[in-house]
Amino acid sequence: ERLDERIGHYLASETIPELYRRILKRYEEDYERDRPGLVRDAMTLLWAARRGLSEAELLEMLGDPNGPLPQAHWSPLFLAAEAALVSRSGLLGFAHDYVREAVREECLPSEAAQRSAHLALADYFETQPLAPRKVDELPYQLARAEAWSRLKECITDLEMFLALHTETKKYELL
Repeated sequence: ERLDERIGHYLASETIPELYRRILKRYEEDYERDRPGLVRDAMTLLWAARRGLSEAELLEMLGDPNGPLPQAHWSPLFLAAEAALVSRSGLLGFAHDYVREAVREECLPSEAAQRSAHLALADYFETQPLAPRKVDELPYQLARAEAWSRLKECITDLEMFLALHTETKKYELL
């Protein structure tokens, strides 16, 4: 009954990021019944990730001390947002920068909020065993969060240092 009104609401957007901000608000209305804050939390984590997040990583971070977020809470949002997301080598990320910009404007308007998002990912990856994902994400997240003392501890850990001191990563390490 209100389809024309809804379409008009979206068409009134002056920019593509504004359109995506409106879509994000709609997702919040539709998919946060069982898990308040799901849209903001999920999009914030995807925004902060260096190369994306695996679904398992994302569900674990969105979960609680009792376990990962149940698929029943995640799947409806994922299916709705699927066109705005892309999977690259099993890592979910945004399909284009318009979505990234909309998430930044809507969910992370301040530098403090952005640093906090990077710290949340750093906290997660810090608890993971040494593996390529941790080596790729942890130092990056600490640098983006400007957590300099933690970054120093991270890259001076002998195992991490050796994992970073490879042909493909050594310039990043320096």
